[in-house]
Amino acid sequence: MPPRGTIFALMDSLKSFAEPSSQAAVQGDPFLLLPPTDPRRGAVERVLASSVFQRSPRASELLLYLFRQVLLRPTESISEQDIAVDVYGRRPGYNASEDAIARVQVSQLRKKLHLYSVDEGAKDPIVIEIPARSYAPTFRERQAESVDVSSPTESLPAASKPIWTFLNGAIIAVLVLGCGVLAYQNLAMKREIRTKFPYAPSLDRLWGTIFHQDRSLQVVLSDSSLMQMADLTGRRVTLSEYRDALFPSRFLSKNVTDPAVLTTAQRVIAHIYTTTQDSDAVWQISRLTLRYGVSANLISARDFRLEPQTSGDVILLGHPYGDPWMELFEGRMNFRYDMASDGKRSILNMNPQPGESRVYESDSYPSQMGYCVIAFQPKPIGTGDALLILGTDMSSTEAGLRAISEEAFAAELLRRIGAGSSGTLPYFEVLARVKLVGGVSPGFEFVTQRTAVH
Repeated sequence: MPPRGTIFALMDSLKSFAEPSSQAAVQGDPFLLLPPTDPRRGAVERVLASSVFQRSPRASELLLYLFRQVLLRPTESISEQDIAVDVYGRRPGYNASEDAIARVQVSQLRKKLHLYSVDEGAKDPIVIEIPARSYAPTFRERQAESVDVSSPTESLPAASKPIWTFLNGAIIAVLVLGCGVLAYQNLAMKREIRTKFPYAPSLDRLWGTIFHQDRSLQVVLSDSSLMQMADLTGRRVTLSEYRDALFPSRFLSKNVTDPAVLTTAQRVIAHIYTTTQDSDAVWQISRLTLRYGVSANLISARDFRLEPQTSGDVILLGHPYGDPWMELFEGRMNFRYDMASDGKRSILNMNPQPGESRVYESDSYPSQMGYCVIAFQPKPIGTGDALLILGTDMSSTEAGLRAISEEAFAAELLRRIGAGSSGTLPYFEVLARVKLVGGVSPGFEFVTQRTAVH
């Protein structure tokens, strides 16, 4: 558990979620006014320090808000509108029937509290729950549960045991038969999938090596609201700020002083936007995972976590201004994204070779030419590999993903990185120039590349 002072600082920095009039009444944070011996305070601190909630800053933020409301208004109920407006930046009077964010997020919070109570918090004396059809956290003492360890068959009459033995054998036989049928259907489905896709040896060589059927795969979509935050604040959100349990509250309090801008920023950052490029990327990746029999988990950059104990592969789409997780790879890459103060976006060549430029700058909006870096790198944290598709804009990123899904592009890429017909691929970075017409790319052009041995 983090030091007690750290927990108190975390609580203190979230005072803005309490109503101003209520804050004046209690002369400070109601949570901090609880004596340290209050069992509710200790229960909340333990939950916030757990791995479940450390990985979910939004759930921590919501739990703190709900508990504060219980302390501030013990005789009043917490409404769905209160939560949506105060925590998720919705406008007062919004239509809750069309936007169920409060119900959905509280439902997720219930599940996380239950998960904590039966896992890390299994020995905690106090259990925190949110009853159904309520938004107010409740606290109850954990009761010792008695477990009946006797064998179920001991209570059966002697005459009934042969019947149960026969039924168990029949059930096992049916399960074995069912598993055999499923295995046959799985093989048949794989054969059918192979016949539906055209022969593409270079594509198979590339993606067949990148994808691993025995490893998990996460596809991380950009957080488009971060680009709008950069426009409002004049700076990019760093990974440490993005991972902060108090993001976006602490980031906004430090970087926005104008009340009108702050209100706009709070509304923007409360949403995770899906772009048309994201939709196209999902479609492209789904075709690839279907072709190569890999299961992929789509996840937003805001919910993604890269921990030392994590294994598996990952695909990152976007650039550091929209996905701060790209920051982990920047230091080891030769081609890096840059955005100037005037908004011009470019790819920096950190170590130019003869005939190469130091800066590859895209057109101003509306862009007719952009750049995309396609990089295959080892994960800097945990085990597994990462495929980065990093464009100077969203259209260039989407175009890069489409390019690497085409046989001709894959063949040229493999030739340029010196990949043979078998064995592991070298880690690589490829820089491509992207032609854009109305946000769509009709063509690609290789610029240069770098490779590294595993």
